[in-house]
Amino acid sequence: MTMPARAHRQGAAERRLRVLHLYKIFLPDIRGGIPTAILQLAAGMQADCAPTVLAARAPGTPERVEVEGVPVRRSLSLATILSLPIAPLYPLRLWQMARRADVVVHHVPFPLVDLAVALWFPRRCGLVVHWHSEIHGASRGQQRILPLLRGFINRTLQRADRILVPSSIMIEQSPFLGPFRAKCEVVPYGIDLSYWSELSPEEERRVAELRVRYPRLVVAAGRLVAMKGFDVLIESFAGIDGQLVILGSGPLEAPLRALAASCGIEARVHISGESYDAAEFKCLLHAARVFAMPSVTETFGLVQLEAMACGRAVVNTRLPTVVPLVARDGKEALTVAPGSAPELAAALRRLLEDEALCHELGRNGRQRVVETYSEPAYFARMLQVYRSAATARAAG
Repeated sequence: MTMPARAHRQGAAERRLRVLHLYKIFLPDIRGGIPTAILQLAAGMQADCAPTVLAARAPGTPERVEVEGVPVRRSLSLATILSLPIAPLYPLRLWQMARRADVVVHHVPFPLVDLAVALWFPRRCGLVVHWHSEIHGASRGQQRILPLLRGFINRTLQRADRILVPSSIMIEQSPFLGPFRAKCEVVPYGIDLSYWSELSPEEERRVAELRVRYPRLVVAAGRLVAMKGFDVLIESFAGIDGQLVILGSGPLEAPLRALAASCGIEARVHISGESYDAAEFKCLLHAARVFAMPSVTETFGLVQLEAMACGRAVVNTRLPTVVPLVARDGKEALTVAPGSAPELAAALRRLLEDEALCHELGRNGRQRVVETYSEPAYFARMLQVYRSAATARAAG
């Protein structure tokens, strides 16, 4: 995966913090919202932090890799159940690496980390919980095991020095965060505007090729799982004069291809079926008329910011989360009911037919990224949180 090089220079005179990021999956195995957010922090803050990522790995893949200069340690996963890797040595690796870290950043949700923290965690290591998403918004199977996990999650939140959320609405709606409100800090995600908004000569040629191939293009991206609502998107496209590209891989690839065939639109729907790099996604966004995010469950949707930075109009869903607050209905997006193929089709058709509205929403989106989702400000806030957690633990 190719991502923009970043170099954040604040605090260069101070010792680089040793920061350990924890999550279940990471690049190069998969590109998703949380892995991308972790890489952004780890790679972008290397002037101030010495990062390491601990993730799980499939059998037959290397234990150690490096992604954009970030060392990644990977613990063997024997299987994946309910989207959770069964990696029995992961807690041991976590404890070993945490003893050498100044700050550990637990990127929620990953209950195996909560289990490890509940059993033991080094007293002098800072713990920051980055609350990306709720477990209860996932599958029914995950909801059934949630009562078994609740105690471990609460233990983690009790031990945490700070809890980071991208919006205050997550604190209000979470069944976990209310008792720990005093530890919570709202830090909106940031994005590298220059990378997403600017094209190299080679990228300009690629965009021109894509526009010829897909003159009325709608782009979507994400893991091919039920929560993303790609089945609804494909159903909505049956009556639309245009082309649809869905970038991503996942367990629903075959059913989604079959759905497109049953709707008679397989010639107009391209599903990549593989993890994609940022450069190709950027070119597709610049070639597209519209970016669609038809999620039926989603907390934030970092891809929205990427699309907005490229000046694309967004169609998103009216979820009780941050999603419709990032790209707002009638300002940067058209927002429809989740799971409604007719509403989604009407919004996409409207934008494909109304170029003036499309351009207006796209311009507004880019301006919103400039004003609200600045990457330098995001890094500065994160560094402040990391240093505060490390200092408090070292002093204690």
